[in-house]
Amino acid sequence: MDWYRVPVSGLMSDINIEAACASAGMLLPCASGGSGSCQYSAGSCVTNSLEDSCNNPMLRLANALCTGNSPPNCAPLEGVFQYMGEAWVGAGGCGAVSGIWCTQGSSSSDFDALCMVPVI
Repeated sequence: MDWYRVPVSGLMSDINIEAACASAGMLLPCASGGSGSCQYSAGSCVTNSLEDSCNNPMLRLANALCTGNSPPNCAPLEGVFQYMGEAWVGAGGCGAVSGIWCTQGSSSSDFDALCMVPVI
């Protein structure tokens, strides 16, 4: 999979994150790789093989991009929010903002959504 940052206008809600990915013609990744047992992998997100932990969105991506770092310590993920299956606080995404991981999307606006396209 190839990963992209897609700008979101307005609140970083799961609905707005999903709409941003769709309008860019991209897929909406599940926070936990699509595990059926994870409450954050609901709705229209798609399974990917990178993320495998229900409670740690974007962790494997951060590890891959920034050799062992978590999202708030990985510059390419600064200001990026992950879709959380409308199950996170206020049905918002989880973001890496200013050194904080899982900044609540329900009280954050105008950042970027994490979207993906399949590798062909």
